[in-house]
Amino acid sequence: MTIKGLRLFACAAAYAAAGALTTASAQDMALTEDGYYAKPGANVLVFSNYYDSLFSDSKISGVEIVQHGIRTATNGDVRLSATPGQWDPIGLFVEREVNEEDGVITATLNYDEYDFSYTIRSETKGDAVVISVTLPKALPKELEGKAGFNLEFIPSQYWDKPYLADGRPGLFPAYAASAMEMPYQDEAWGTRAEPKAIATAKTFVLAPGDDSHQVTISAGTTDISLYDGRNQAQNGWYVFRSLLPSGKKGRVLEWTINVASDPDFVREPVVSFSQVGYTPDRQKIAVVELDENDTASATATILKMGADGSVTAVLEPAVEP
Repeated sequence: MTIKGLRLFACAAAYAAAGALTTASAQDMALTEDGYYAKPGANVLVFSNYYDSLFSDSKISGVEIVQHGIRTATNGDVRLSATPGQWDPIGLFVEREVNEEDGVITATLNYDEYDFSYTIRSETKGDAVVISVTLPKALPKELEGKAGFNLEFIPSQYWDKPYLADGRPGLFPAYAASAMEMPYQDEAWGTRAEPKAIATAKTFVLAPGDDSHQVTISAGTTDISLYDGRNQAQNGWYVFRSLLPSGKKGRVLEWTINVASDPDFVREPVVSFSQVGYTPDRQKIAVVELDENDTASATATILKMGADGSVTAVLEPAVEP
């Protein structure tokens, strides 16, 4: 058997530690040459992925957070409700620009139906990323009190963990149980129920003291509200949301996001092999994907597990880079 060790730079870096940084030091959050922000153990993606408008709730778009190899947050974008579902409207992606010299990413989107366009801009600030929303003109009247910036966190990583809302302690609920309300009573939006906010604050700290999960979100003088999207749909996530202000244009909203991490974090190797099996005469090849900061071993060990739970090394082939 031949084991081929393959270092997949873009993929490995996006889900592990910092890759080749184009700005700042290795301990600060910085823009990589692959177009996302990274520091050891944490990454922030800004519209590296976006929807094709067919299914707008597949959790793969907008601002995303990867923490210690796990994608814990996604769908950072301007949405028209607190806990949007798969058929709710979503901004149409127009363009994305990456300025490596200044460490800035901008993404422009629009809601054609409302003649509403906006730009989401990101930049680094020490070990944090600053996300802002810029409007070329004020919100349309029909979107006042509806359009806001959302960021969704996966419940399985946070339920029963604490959070601080302007210093006030709370606990992420294990089950969907928050109160509901009927915020939309007009012909265009109907009368569907929406979850009420669990908590509202200017600054949230998720899982304080836990470097594998701690994230701090601060909006300055603007309110951030926490919602449980599972009250709306079974695949809903925890949603942090700030409404966009009415009657204003230019930079109307700014969040500072700080993702905690272990500076010595190295993601475990991922071993890939043929899932359809091998014919008897076919060479069996496994591909080992490594963290950017990992060191490849000269050999790999094939282990056999016995019925009694014992583990025996049966082969130790060389690794080919």
